[in-house]
Formats: sequence, structure tokens, C-alpha cells
Amino acid sequence: MPQPISLFSSYKGKENRITNYCLLMLKLLYEENPKLLARALGEMLGPEVQQAIGVQFHQQGRDADSIPDGSLQQEPLLVRIETKLRDDFSEGQLSRHLKALSGRSGRRVLIALGTFNDDGKGTDELLARLGHGLGVTTKAVSYTQFLAAIRVSDPPIAIQQTLDEFETFLGEEDLLTSWRDWMDVVNCAGTYQIQIDEQVYLCPADGGAYSHRPCRYFGLYQNKAVRYVAEILAVVWVGADRTSRVTWHQPGEKARLESHRQRAVEMVFKHEWARPAQAFLLGPMFSTRFVKDTKGGMLGSKQYFDVSDLDAADAKTLAAKLEADVRSWSNLPGL
Repeated sequence: MPQPISLFSSYKGKENRITNYCLLMLKLLYEENPKLLARALGEMLGPEVQQAIGVQFHQQGRDADSIPDGSLQQEPLLVRIETKLRDDFSEGQLSRHLKALSGRSGRRVLIALGTFNDDGKGTDELLARLGHGLGVTTKAVSYTQFLAAIRVSDPPIAIQQTLDEFETFLGEEDLLTSWRDWMDVVNCAGTYQIQIDEQVYLCPADGGAYSHRPCRYFGLYQNKAVRYVAEILAVVWVGADRTSRVTWHQPGEKARLESHRQRAVEMVFKHEWARPAQAFLLGPMFSTRFVKDTKGGMLGSKQYFDVSDLDAADAKTLAAKLEADVRSWSNLPGL
């Protein structure tokens, strides 16, 4: 029997829990406004699926033998999702899903949701071969693409905050491969020396401007340029009563989470930050010069840059390439 989607999932298996949370995000969009869900699915699957969501209102439309004054019409739509933690989709399992969908009416869709080293190309080809002639729309979707599609729907602030938490969760589960390609540039004009001396960045934990997406690299910005680069090892939330929890960490840091929590609490109280606070624990810092070549200072407290085309193995290499290539903000993709 199908299980309801819930904030309080009782599933023990990781795949089932992740499926629950993904469907929950789609459910929140639909309950807020069906157009938000339509936009998100349209981003993932194309405009034909987007147009199929929601009641259509028509006037003076001709039927076989009559012309009613008005009509409300809902096109049948069935979307199935098969979830994997990686890209190990079973040919037999996908075939069974496709066969079941082929016997249903209306527009039918099968999504293979996972992490892909080839942007899902291999899984898309497998789906196309297995589904040939069945009339089922198929698509391999990564968790990164899933997340981006929901953001494209431009949900209200309340859902955006939940979406930030969902992104953090996916990052902790190492399902967002894109975090490895991004640098979080932070305006550190007022706390410049703390980052250099302590290898930690402290900020409020009240969301909004201080809500950060998972990134591999931290860029220390001061006076129209990123001056230092480091890897972000972990991010820790610290409460007023010295409680703490790791909200994100690199997969290789799993064995050090307890020491990261202790260090975060020590730094927050040492520097007398208002609580709750969050601490970004950083690796070694390397000097660089990544210049903001546009007019004025940095807008906002943070900005993200895609550094994938620099092909840096670590923060030291990234710092050297940013400086040697004379990179500036206007010639590196960013958000």
C-alpha cells in the first residue's frame, strides 16, 4: 500500500527517506500554488509536462456534437520516480516501471533520480532504449538538477528556507556533486584577521543573508578582491547553551565531526558572538588575488562562483590558478 508523504518519515532505508523528502518538496510547491510545481517539473522534463499540470479553463470549445458555453479540463498525468543514491539503476527494474506505465492512460513520465558522473547521459540512453515505442516520457535527473528546478519555480520565502535545509541535507548525504565546483566568497571586512589567524568564519545563524549553500571552497573578500582561499571542512551551528550540531561537512571529515563541534563552540564563545551562530571551519588558507572588476563594493555578504573550469585539485591549486590566470569576477560564472 502506498505510504503518505510526511515531514516525520518512519522509513529506515536511506533511499526511501530521500524519496520522501524529494516528494515532500514537490508537495509543498503544489500546495502553495500548482503553477510552482508546473514550473519545477517543466524545468526538469520540458514544457509539455508543465502544461499538463492544473485545471484548464475554456469557453465555447467544440466537442464531438456540441459547443458547451464553458469547460474545466484536467489532463491525466502520472509521474513515477525511481531513486538511487548513485547511478546504479537496474535495467530490469526500469523495464518493469515502463511496462506498468505503458498500460496507463494520459501523459506518463518516469524519472530516474540519482547522482551521475556523466550528467545522466548513460541512464537517459538506457531509458530511451527500454522505453522505445511505449509512449512514456523518460528522464535521468540528478539531485543537483532537482534542486535547481525547484529554485527556478521561485517559491515563497517560507519554502525557500525549507529548501535551504533540504539542500544542506542532500549535501550532508553527498548527493550534490556540484558543491565540489563552487566557491563561497564572503565579505570579511570586519573580521578579516579572525579568518587568517583562526581558520574559522563566524556569522549569525538566523538564515536570510547568512544562509549558505554547500560549497567546497571559501573565499575571503576584502577591499575589492578575494585575498585568501581555503577549503570548507565543516559548518557547525552553535546555540546559546553551548549545544552544537554539524549542519554540513565534506565526506572526508566524517571521523572528525566531534572535534569540529568542540572547536566551533570554542571559537564562538572566544570571540563573543551572539548566539545562535554558525562556524565555518576552514582548512589552510592560501593567498590569492581574485579581483572584483565591476563598479562598487561587494553587494550583500556573500557570492558564489563556479570554479569547475579551473580544474583545481585543492585550495592551494585554486588560489594559484585564480592569480596566475588573472581571473576577475566578470569572467568566472557566478550566482
